[in-house]
Amino acid sequence: MNPKKIAIFYAGAKHWGGIETYLEMYFANADKGLVDLTLVSLGEWELGSRVAGLGFNVIVVSKHWSNQTISFSLSKILKEGRFALITSQGLVANYYARLSSLISGVPNLVTIHSDYKFDYSGVDRFLFWLTFGLLKGLTSKYVVVSQFLRRETLALGVPREKIEVVYNGVIDVGIQSKKRGRTLIIGSLGRLHHKKGYHILVEAVSKLSDLDFELIIWGEGEERASLEKMITDFGLKDRVKLPGFTNNVAESLNNVDLYIQPSLEEGFGITVAEAMYAVKPIIVTPAGSLPELIADGKTGLVTANVSAEAIAIELRDALENLDKLESYGNAARKDAVKRFSVDSWISQLTRVYLGASK
Repeated sequence: MNPKKIAIFYAGAKHWGGIETYLEMYFANADKGLVDLTLVSLGEWELGSRVAGLGFNVIVVSKHWSNQTISFSLSKILKEGRFALITSQGLVANYYARLSSLISGVPNLVTIHSDYKFDYSGVDRFLFWLTFGLLKGLTSKYVVVSQFLRRETLALGVPREKIEVVYNGVIDVGIQSKKRGRTLIIGSLGRLHHKKGYHILVEAVSKLSDLDFELIIWGEGEERASLEKMITDFGLKDRVKLPGFTNNVAESLNNVDLYIQPSLEEGFGITVAEAMYAVKPIIVTPAGSLPELIADGKTGLVTANVSAEAIAIELRDALENLDKLESYGNAARKDAVKRFSVDSWISQLTRVYLGASK
């Protein structure tokens, strides 16, 4: 049997994030005997360059998101290329992919990575509601990356039988065991976005001035300037560092004694799973999918709520009693190996793609 031709439609992003990592990993690991993948990109982005570097076909369509001829151009690509499925994710990509599906007759599969209530505001939120409500029926299958997002998608009116939960595959960064120094290092990795809760984390660590620690947050994003101002205002410039995006997650995790994810929303939490693989003591907030990843008191700690006070309480207890959290790190790695292997993810996602193809 010939592999199914699948077009993965991507609308781009200013900063590299979870969606980009997700798509690059699928291209890099998919079984070419089962699926023949092409990236169709709305403009030229870093993901396109990386996917082309892996030897895959990349087709670039209009760079202007508001160009209403995109759906017709895309449907022409789908028909002429004899594609069996078009996948998409995000407001813009889903809009054009659904319309092209209607025009071309090629089924559309949408992957939902996060909670729209935190992704969109103002006019964008209205456009999400409008386009999702009007066009959701044009999507034949929805992949969600957590049980939390399954519940959110059901609440949007998507039929239960159209939704499939496939946890993200996460590359095993290996066991990262750091020799603990006098100054304990708290680490976090993520886009500097409001929903990641780093503004709350900075306020939380300002309440721990009597402890000897350093906080490092790896990542880039639109919140950098406001975070830098907070760090200065709280007098934390010597204790809180924003070194930017890291190209080596394993090396970054090797530098920390304790990992924290202070998110207001999390569709999955790839960096938390990476910290689980790294056998790090982990603290997360009870936001989105995070309680699915971390079992409180077994594989890590879950704060009472998403507030500076609750985070500060857990951080203080963890920093003063870090030895007792080592067993959590070992249990977390075993759980990550069991639930988040790349091979299992590739197999499950490919099965859903093939099932949704014409």
